[in-house]
Order: sequence, then C-alpha cells, then structure tokens
Amino acid sequence: MRPARPRPMRVERARLTSWLHAVALGCAIALATPGALAAIAFRSSTNASVASGTSLAINVPAGTTLNDVMIASITFRACSNTDGNNCTKTITAPSGWTLVDSADQKSGGGTGGYGLRLYVYRRLATLAEPSSYTWTFGGSPSLTGAVGGILTFSGVDTSNPIIDTATQANNPSQNQTAPSVDAGGVNGAMLVTTHAALSSGTFTPPSGMTERLDKGSLTTPDDLGLSLELNTLAFSGTGTTGAKTAVMSNPPVADAGAGNSLLLRPDTGVTSTPGGFNAFETSTASGAITGVIKTKISGTAFTLAIVALNTARTAVLTTFTGTVTVELLDADNNTGALNATTGCRSTWTNIATVAPSPTFVTSDNGRDTVTFNAVGNAYREVRVRVTYTSGGTTVIGCSTDNFAIRPSSFASVTATDANDKTTGVTRTLNNGSGTTGVVHRANRPFTLVGSAVSSTGATMSGYDGTPTLSVTSCVTPAGCTAGSMSSALTSAAGAITGTATYSEAGVITATLTDSAFASVDAADSTLAERTISSAAITIGRFVPEAYRLSTSTAPTFAPPTCNTGTTQSFVFVGQGFGFGTAPVVLATPVNFGGAVIANARPRFDATAVSNTVSATGAPVALTGAATASMGTVGTTPTATISFSGTSFAFTRGTTPVASFTPVIAMAVDVNDTTETATTGNTAILDEATLTISPIAFNPGASPFYYGRIQLSSTVGDYRRDLVVPLEVQAWNGLGWMPLSAAASCIRAGATTFAYSAPTGGVSSSGTFNCATRVASNVDVASGGRAAITLANPAYTSTTQPSAMTMTLNLLGVAAGSSCSALNTSTPATTLSMPWLASPTGANPSARVTWGRTRGDSVYLRERFD
Repeated sequence: MRPARPRPMRVERARLTSWLHAVALGCAIALATPGALAAIAFRSSTNASVASGTSLAINVPAGTTLNDVMIASITFRACSNTDGNNCTKTITAPSGWTLVDSADQKSGGGTGGYGLRLYVYRRLATLAEPSSYTWTFGGSPSLTGAVGGILTFSGVDTSNPIIDTATQANNPSQNQTAPSVDAGGVNGAMLVTTHAALSSGTFTPPSGMTERLDKGSLTTPDDLGLSLELNTLAFSGTGTTGAKTAVMSNPPVADAGAGNSLLLRPDTGVTSTPGGFNAFETSTASGAITGVIKTKISGTAFTLAIVALNTARTAVLTTFTGTVTVELLDADNNTGALNATTGCRSTWTNIATVAPSPTFVTSDNGRDTVTFNAVGNAYREVRVRVTYTSGGTTVIGCSTDNFAIRPSSFASVTATDANDKTTGVTRTLNNGSGTTGVVHRANRPFTLVGSAVSSTGATMSGYDGTPTLSVTSCVTPAGCTAGSMSSALTSAAGAITGTATYSEAGVITATLTDSAFASVDAADSTLAERTISSAAITIGRFVPEAYRLSTSTAPTFAPPTCNTGTTQSFVFVGQGFGFGTAPVVLATPVNFGGAVIANARPRFDATAVSNTVSATGAPVALTGAATASMGTVGTTPTATISFSGTSFAFTRGTTPVASFTPVIAMAVDVNDTTETATTGNTAILDEATLTISPIAFNPGASPFYYGRIQLSSTVGDYRRDLVVPLEVQAWNGLGWMPLSAAASCIRAGATTFAYSAPTGGVSSSGTFNCATRVASNVDVASGGRAAITLANPAYTSTTQPSAMTMTLNLLGVAAGSSCSALNTSTPATTLSMPWLASPTGANPSARVTWGRTRGDSVYLRERFD
C-alpha cells in the first residue's frame, strides 16, 4: 500500500479559514441574540460657539449619568490670515478628556484665517459631573472662531469604547466627507461622524444618519465663520461603514473642511434583561430608581415614569428595550406575604391595565413615561405593577410607593331635618333669611347627606371614608363669629349619611371634607392634594334652644307714703303698694347643651313675657301684676325685659286677720313664637321659670296689718265742747288693739268728715246747719289715737238735744255733706283709705249729742265694738 500523499498546505489553510469564519459567525450570532447584548443608546447633546477669545465652555448634556460615554468634537481656526502653514494655535482639553483623533486643514478661509483644526475627545461619566467643561486655546494667531459639541451615550463598553476612528481634510466643496471606519466584526456599534467647514452655514446630514447638532460660530450664512455637525447611526453591520458625506448649504460659498468618523463599542457585559421595575412621578430626577407617587383623582388621567432596574436593582437599566404590561393594583389588603424580589403581595388585585402595553425603546434609556387612563373609582391604597416576559423569563416589579386615588369632590351635600328639634329629611336647612323661614335649634342634631364623585360627576362606590362638616363662614347676623361644628358621618358605596350639630345661632356656610382617605400619601402629597371637599353650602337658620332668664336689676317694693308725707313702716291689708326699684330681666339665648350663644338676635315682644307676683306666709291673697316692656329687639344677643307695677295689694276680706310678714316673689316666663309661622318651627321657651324672691321693701315695711279707724259716740253738756275719740286699730287675732305705728301717719282733713241726722241746734229744717264742725285737720298721734274737738252749738229752747252723726269718709267715693266754715256747708271729701274701713266695708261713724244734765258733770262713754 502506498502511503497517503500529504494534503496541500493551501487546502488546510482554506479549511482553517472556513472554521474561523464559522466561529466568528457563531460569535456574531450569539452577540446579536436578543437579551444577550445591550444596545448603545444616544442620550442627549449640547453645543457652544465663540467668535473670539481664549476658551470654549460646553454644558454637560442633560441626563448624563454614571458610566455614560461622552464624545466631544471641537473645531477652531488655527492658522495665520496670511500663511496657511503658520498653524501655531493650540488647544488644551479639560481634565479627564482623552483625545480620540484630530485633523488639520491648512488651506482655505482667506480673510477669516487660513485653515481649521478638528479635535475629537471622549470621557467616561462619573457620579459627580460638573455643569460644563471648558477647552482653552493658546499660541498664535488670535482665535477667530471656535465651535464644539458633546454627545452622551449609554450602553458603551467603558473599558474600550472606541472600535475605530479616522479623519480627513476636505478640499473646498459643499460636500464635507467623514471617512469610512471598520467595525472589525463587532455587532451593535454606534457610528458617530463629525463634519467641520471654514464657513458658517447649515448641514444636511448624511443619508440614513440622525443629525445630533448643527452649529455655526457666526450667524449663518457667513463666509468668515465655522460650521460643525455631528451625526449618529446605529450601525447594523460588522465591517466597514463607508464614507459619510454631509452637504453644506449654499450660501456660503464652498469652502475647505475636515471630517471624522468613529465607531463606539457596545458593552457586551451588560444584559438588557431587567432585575425589576419601579414607578414614580415624572418629575423625579433622571437616573433615580425610587420616588414617590402623589395622590391621584378619580376620573382624571395621569402619567407616571416607569423605570427598568438592573439585576441588582441598584440603578436604571438604560439599555432595556421591550414591551411591558403595566397595571394598577388595589393594594389595600396587605394580608398576603410580601415578595422580596418583586415587591408585590398576592392579595393585591387588579384595578386597570394600561392599553396598549407600553414599549421601551433605545432612546428611553430605561425610563418611559406611561399615561394611565382615568380610573372610575376611589381606592385608599394603590400600587403599580410592571411585568416583562421574554424567552420564558418573566420579571415583575411593584412600585415601592403606594398612593391613593381619591374622589374628586363631594357633591349634592344637603342639610335637612324633620322639625326644628329632630333629624330627618322633611325640610331643607338652607334658609339664608335672618327673620323668616325654616329654623333649627342650635346644637341639636340635623341630618346631612351627600355623595363622593369623580371629576366626571359619577358616584364613587369605592369611597368608604369618614368626612367631616366644617364651618367656612358665618353669614348672618352681620359681623358674626362662627361657632363649632361637629359631625358623625359615615359612607357606603360613595353615599354619605349622618348627623351634625352646630353650636351657634345664625346662618353659616360649610364644606364637607376628608383629608384622611388619602392618608397613605401624607408624607409626599400636600394636604390640599389629599383633601376631598365639597363646594360651600348654606346651612341655616339656627336659633336658640331656649332663653336663660336672669335678674339684671333686683326689684324692691316701696312702702306706701303716709298722707302726712312720711313713709310708712308697715302696710295695711288692702292698701296698695308698688315697686320702688322695678325689676329688669335678661333673656340670654342658649343652645341645646346649655351654652350661651352670641349670634342669636331675639325678636319677641312684651306679649311673649308672662309673670306672676305671689306671696307665701300670708293668710290672704296678693293681687296685682307687673307689666313687661321691651327695648329695641332683634339687634343684640340678649333681650332686656323691663317691668313696672304699682297696684299690688293683699286682699282685704270681711274677716279680719292677724298681722303677718309675707315672703313676696315674682315668677317670669318667656314664650317666643316669632318663628312659628313656618311649619316645623316651634316656640322658643325659657330654660326654667325665673323666680325672684324675696322681694323686700326698701325701706323696710312690715308687718301687714288688718286695720280700721274707730270713731266713738259721745254725749255731753250743751254748755261745753265735746271731744270725740278717734283710734287706728289693728286686729291681733283675738281683738282690736290700738296701732301705735300709725302715729303721725294719718291725717284726716276737716271736710273728710260728713254730718247727718241733725237734731236740735245743729238742724235747720232737718238739714245740718254747720253750727259746729271739725274745724281743722285731725292728726293721729301717739298710741294711734286722736281727739276731735267739736264746739258746742248755740243753745236753743228746743226740747230736743243737739245731736248729729259724724262719719269719716274712707271709701273711694265721698258721701254726705261737710262744712267748710261755721254755718257753711260743702260736699264732703274722702281720705280714700278703704283699707281702714270696717270689715264690712263701711265708713266709721259716731253719734255726737249735746244735752241738759242734772248736774254740772259730763260723762264720756267709750265703746270699742
């Protein structure tokens, strides 16, 4: 057997080449597999320009975060105006920036300066990036323009970010080309091209590329300025990119320039599969992984930021792309165990699912803004759940913050009652009048109803809070200060019912509020954001429950005045007396709890006031009443009731009674019916009868006496004057006794004595001829007695003695004839002291007789019957 011939070397080389190509292709396929390689994402850009100076400051692009890669391109005029080869102008980059590539174009530019230089830098972002970076220029000639820009990318290999770079100088042309670069078999690279020109104009980006900045050093178009454009392309190949040409506007005229291309390497160590998700307000800072969700309103759509988290859930997964399911969960039931990986509980149930499902794209950089349609109910505690499924792997994350979806407001809030003292729904308590209409008693419960509604007005069946009714203003009376409101309200399926009480009188406005329903947001939402409230409603009118009567001025009685001008130290039964100091009573409004209220304006008049004056310790009845009068009503919180009375007396019957010292009292009541014209309104009474006792005499006057005046019949010698005894007497229970206290208190005028039944010398044809009379006032003196002297009449030869009946007029109407002088008659007058008449009501009288005696002695007989 012949030995086998060796294979040609070129065959082995070909097979090896084929195997390597297969391996490379397999690697490329593996790198291209979804979820295995993170895509490079453009984040944002900034730019700046100067026409002269020594530096150029460029802001850091918004959203730049840890491990982002920044690419900076700077172009500036570097050569002399007269010598294109004299390019001694230099540039110094800020600390931390690494030069990637540069190009010199020493021709063109003319008056504006020959040539330009293009510099491209890179930097890896840290946690403490400044707001801007500054490039400085040195050497000569003087700077006549500079333009620069920064692009930020995520998902770049931070250890070896640049795959390839190339620059070229371009001859004067509207077409400015960046050279081709090679991906070297790397998949997922990002192509960045820079185009610089020696005039200020605008660029049209290369076909298929996205322009990220286009900036001139002077206002375009201008032949003396500079222009800079940067573009990006997510390169889909693994080989060369081909040259990329940007087209300069015309004008300015075609000019020289330079171009750069570079390829960014994707970070093969970053996976695009998230470790979890979170949700928070869209105002939360870029790069944040946690944040708050504020209270939301039922019936109103809202937006939240959804972020994908890295595997360790320590940072935003900026490379994540994919479609997720976003749900709102009712998270009020926390009995289920908390899943430490997802942050969810099994007892949280679905409220709504966002449709269509949100999709993260490369430019989202791991954070997407999601709009949630209006939720048609209210929930105390809600969470957001995000679910992502890819290749059989499911990742779930619930928001770390919970939030409430509260009703938009309370509507149809109405106060009602059955009548002014009880709850019910018969009458609506929205009376704004201060004098008429429906009223309710202060501090008595009334009924309140309402409903919790969404921003569209639909009732929120999920609302089960405990709202409170609060006073917002006191409307009536003018200038009033609101009292306190308390309520006991419950809700079920969005319907609110319960009772409330208001402590004061008047008309108020009130609102229904609940700041506790959304209490889960107490730490991150303002009170206004959390509070459910109604529009202000009018509730009224509230009136007092009762009046508290009190004595403002304590009354006293004034003792009667003696007709001699002095004050009596006693009072006769039947004798009138009145107030020395009239009582003044205050009617102070109080509420149902007995507290004094300030906003009532009582309007009742004197007809609403009743009173009685009574006595205890008296054997006979006290008669007479006080008369009430009112000042101005309806303007003050307290009503003032004044009384007068001058006609009080103890009844003088026909049966004498012993002296007594009574206790006299006055009782006052109020029955205010000013509100009763409206059905359901009742009279406002006083809390209790006001009793003023005892009402004393000032100065003191006691006791009361049942008294009389007694005149005694007298017989005497016609030759002498007669003395008729008069005595003021009081019944002591056993008999009549002289009343010494009457001394100096009673004076009987001469004409108060009447004369009748004359005989003898005092008679003229049967008529009393005033031949004798009481010539002067009779004053009761010591012992309650007085002696009345009558001059003896002229003697006549008649066989009849001179005699007459003398009567003291005490009753209200005078009777009989008296004498104004001797022999001159006049109608009798009266003392008007019926309380000193006989028990039967007769005036006291006596028979006075002058006659002949058998001796010179005259005998006086006294009778006390």
